[in-house]
Amino acid sequence: MFEAQSGGGSRDAVREPWRLSLRWHISSIFVCLLIASLLTTSVYSIVQSHRIIENASSNVYDGILRGVGQQIGQISAPARAVVNLVAADEIVAAEDTAARLRRIGLLGAALSQNARISAIYVGYGNGDFFILRKTVDGASRASFGAPDNAAYVVQAIERAPDGARSNLMIFLDDGLQEVGRAPDAGYDLDPRERDWFKRALAANETIETDPYLFYATNEAGTTFARRSPDGGAVVGADLTLQDISAALAALTPTASAELMLFTGDRKIVASNRPDFLQAAATAADAPARLPSLDEAGQAELWEPRVIAAAGDKLFIAARSQGRDWRVSVGRVANDDDLPTYLGIAVPTEELLSDADRIQRTLIWVSAAILAAALIVAWLLAHRVSRPLRRLADQARAIEDFDFSDAPAIRSRILEVHELSHAIQAMRMTIRRFLKIGRALVRERDFAPLLDRILAEMIDVTQATGAIFYLREEKEDYLRRHLVRRRSGAAPADIPGGRQRVSMHDDGTVIGLVSRQRSLIHRHVKRADLDPAGEAVVSHLGLAGDEFESITIPLLDRRSEILGVVLLVTEAATDTTAADSSKRLMALVSAIAGSAAIAMENSQLLLAQRRLLDGLIELIAGSIDTKSSYAGGHCQRVPVLAQMLAEAACQATDGPFADFEIDADQREALRIGSWLHDCGKITTPEYVVDKATKLETIYNRIHEVRTRFEVVKREFEIAALRGRLAGQDIAEVERDVAAFNAEADADFAFVAECNVGDEFMAPERVERLKRVAERRWVRTLDDRLGLSHEEFQRANRTPSPALPVMERLLDDRPEHIVTRAPSEVMPEDNPWGFKLRAPAHRYNMGELYNLSVGYGTLTEEERYKINDHIVQTIVMLESLPFPRQLAAVPEIAGGHHERMDGGGYPKRRMAGEMSVLARIMAVADVFEALTACDRPYKKAKSVSESVRILGSFKKNGHLDPDLVDLFLKSGAWKAYADRFLDAGQIDQPDIEAVLAIQAPAFEGGASATPA
Repeated sequence: MFEAQSGGGSRDAVREPWRLSLRWHISSIFVCLLIASLLTTSVYSIVQSHRIIENASSNVYDGILRGVGQQIGQISAPARAVVNLVAADEIVAAEDTAARLRRIGLLGAALSQNARISAIYVGYGNGDFFILRKTVDGASRASFGAPDNAAYVVQAIERAPDGARSNLMIFLDDGLQEVGRAPDAGYDLDPRERDWFKRALAANETIETDPYLFYATNEAGTTFARRSPDGGAVVGADLTLQDISAALAALTPTASAELMLFTGDRKIVASNRPDFLQAAATAADAPARLPSLDEAGQAELWEPRVIAAAGDKLFIAARSQGRDWRVSVGRVANDDDLPTYLGIAVPTEELLSDADRIQRTLIWVSAAILAAALIVAWLLAHRVSRPLRRLADQARAIEDFDFSDAPAIRSRILEVHELSHAIQAMRMTIRRFLKIGRALVRERDFAPLLDRILAEMIDVTQATGAIFYLREEKEDYLRRHLVRRRSGAAPADIPGGRQRVSMHDDGTVIGLVSRQRSLIHRHVKRADLDPAGEAVVSHLGLAGDEFESITIPLLDRRSEILGVVLLVTEAATDTTAADSSKRLMALVSAIAGSAAIAMENSQLLLAQRRLLDGLIELIAGSIDTKSSYAGGHCQRVPVLAQMLAEAACQATDGPFADFEIDADQREALRIGSWLHDCGKITTPEYVVDKATKLETIYNRIHEVRTRFEVVKREFEIAALRGRLAGQDIAEVERDVAAFNAEADADFAFVAECNVGDEFMAPERVERLKRVAERRWVRTLDDRLGLSHEEFQRANRTPSPALPVMERLLDDRPEHIVTRAPSEVMPEDNPWGFKLRAPAHRYNMGELYNLSVGYGTLTEEERYKINDHIVQTIVMLESLPFPRQLAAVPEIAGGHHERMDGGGYPKRRMAGEMSVLARIMAVADVFEALTACDRPYKKAKSVSESVRILGSFKKNGHLDPDLVDLFLKSGAWKAYADRFLDAGQIDQPDIEAVLAIQAPAFEGGASATPA
């Protein structure tokens, strides 16, 4: 016996005697905490004080990081504005230095108002370059050879079309008046090759370069650039970052702290030690460049592994020059693209200077809090545990799948109250979900399943109505399939019919959900629905232009769209609580998942059934196509069998008054009737289609006729030889004429026997034997040109010497086809077949075949044809039919059994056969009698067929109750009107057949179905 388990263990484990109540747990825990706190306060206070200090330091670091970011933003914003302003000026279109100097006032004003911008310049697409620099001191003037009163220097480069270059320096005073000029042969710059030019030309916005040292001033800075609107020039401005170092010095948290602003390639942009930067920039033994972190003096603090570890954490430990440090690194947040990082290193002893004081304070505070908490816990433990104990009982009930209503448990403790509410909601949700799941599982047909899905979703969400969109097979379209109101009534004549919506159309909420494959809950307008959605919404009784909607995709196991459900209601005037809406959406999603599984299963079952039906009909159609003698037999018998079964179900009196069959039995009858002759696939066509006695693959009457011709020629040749010997010519002609007339008469008799229309009486068989005694001379070897199998049969007897006299008709040894031991059905076969097999597989003897009493089939051939039902049963019983279709082999394989046990292949009595198998027998016989597409026989009229049914009823061939039901119910008339020619339909004498007294059979004629 299995024991129910829960996530927390078995119920017996919950009731173990050593487990204590919550009251004791709360009290014991706080006593232990009180005792432990006295031993651990010191350690805890240290950890706590360190955490506080680190948190405070973290806040300080964040402030520094924000301050630096703001500082950089304040520095870079004017430069961006200047670049944007100049890029829109006429100077970008000026074609020579003179024209550019006329716009020098704008550049001078920009430089004079922005102290941190050291130069503004324009690079042109033809290689021209125009730059205005500040000369702020004597050193910078000396570097350009400028006069003492020069405040600015212009460097201009012009390139002729042939590539010739001209350089010029122009010196300007504070009023931008020229005070001198000089050639500048050493300044060779092609702006088109510079990174700032290329990046700005390719961008639609102002770009910023990585920080570097300006060549003229050795100051750290960056360049801002932007292309002109027509793309023919790029404007740039050099911005110094010297104020950031001053800001870092002002923001230093402790006396020994190190602050470094550096780039991603470890180049220092600013530091709280500006003297270090200046010394590195002006070092005589190195070119002008930004110093790296490796040169900062305390390389252990800024080595790559420390920076990498500190990049995501605050204040990791490091050691340098005998001191412990805390290092933090973060990217500076600003509006620029400048990828700069700020590193802060603080000595540990400076960072934790207040730790001792905080530690002592925390010890006393912790002791006081624990003491007070112990008293409060003891008083509240009992009060808290009482509702929890009741909630535990309710949880155990849910564990036992008892979802019946239980009283709500109220408590002033919020968590207990919420737990009680959650358990109540969980009980109701599970109960509702299981109810919906059971309802969906019970629906077996696809159309009712879709309607049930809409009904359940409308009920859960209280929607006004719903629309179901079903995906079309092998297409990316959803077609409106079903519409339903909350009342359950589906509106009729929806305008637009089953409108199609593309799954890729984001203009509708249906297409959007199909693409996103997730639930959407929002307000929609009529235009958001499918093209004919307005009419549908109107039919649902919704007014207004805006609605509240829930659109749910139904996904299969591969996350492919099966369909979409659109739930709509009037737009709510007040919003539902977020948590309630969230729970509702979760429940709707869960229901959609169950609905999708049920829908997919239904579709899979439907597809499998269609596939099975297609294969069944394929087999039946191939059998009908294989032989023109079978016609549409396999397709008409199922219709007739179902008609008769329906008549038995509708009977209100007689033997079938209580007869009923369910859907599974109907399906078994349908499949069995379609496959009742599937064994005919194994029956050779020349046997099924044998129209004459001598026919095998071809009609051998032609061989016989040729022999008669040979006999006639031989007699005529003999007569002519007698004439040559002196015999009277008149006598010769009389003899030949008499012989030919006799031979012609004998052949006509043989041909008549071959057709098989008349019964072969003994005197006819004797005449055949006399005809067969005629002889003819064979001079050719009859074993030439034979197949291997024919040669083996011929070699059973020695080949005679040629020429040889042979009989006109003969049964020769090679006419016998023996039966292999594997083809002999044992008496104890697993299928219960009771068959009397003939000695040979086939006997093609000419006399033997021509002597067949009635019809054209020999005993061996009739056995082979009857074998089709054996093969039908063997084939069907080898198939893995599900339990509800287990009767298919019995239904399909019993239509040649007789009520008196004289049928085949199992010789069953009436009581051993199900009613459905007997129905098959009646349907098979009546279809065969009335079939009008059999080329070997004339179709019988309805009256003839009914009269034959009466004889079969009388002689124990068919179930008499089913024959009577077939005639009284009018099933014969419905079938005749549908399938028979008008000339076959007449008025049968039904009363005469009903009056026939049938013999009694073992087990009765009618019983319950299989």
